[in-house]
Amino acid sequence: MAEVRQSVMNLRTSIGENESLGAAISAVARHLSEASGIPIRVRLDEQPARLRPEVEAELFRIAQEAINNAVKHARATAIDVRCQVYAPDARITVTDDGVGMQVGRSDSHGLKIMRERARLIGAQLTVRDNASRGLTVSVVLRASGGGTGTATGQNGTKEH
Repeated sequence: MAEVRQSVMNLRTSIGENESLGAAISAVARHLSEASGIPIRVRLDEQPARLRPEVEAELFRIAQEAINNAVKHARATAIDVRCQVYAPDARITVTDDGVGMQVGRSDSHGLKIMRERARLIGAQLTVRDNASRGLTVSVVLRASGGGTGTATGQNGTKEH
């Protein structure tokens, strides 16, 4: 039942017309933190100008999946989310203090889907183990062409 409730929450959660990308990410983080007991700190740095709705939607889903992965798989004791939006550019970073990159399961498609979402909007997705402990997932959108439209990860065979 808990998984069904979470699935419904994930399907229903979206960005409202009057809600910023950062506010939507904060709401998901708050919900996941309450449900999991893991502290999730969200830092927002947003300008009033908005990204295109379809771009915000993809960035939101990438952030949601990264936070979900950290909660479900990282065995983290803390998660840090940073959302910077200076339309038409944006950067969202999700960092946890968990176990780092793990061997991907054959039934797991989260990282692949995040890469596809990033590619759709011309953003760059980076997944890397942290020097001390944990994992960082970062998606960067640069209107100036800094986002190459490619996504990087570790051989595409591992997922957090």
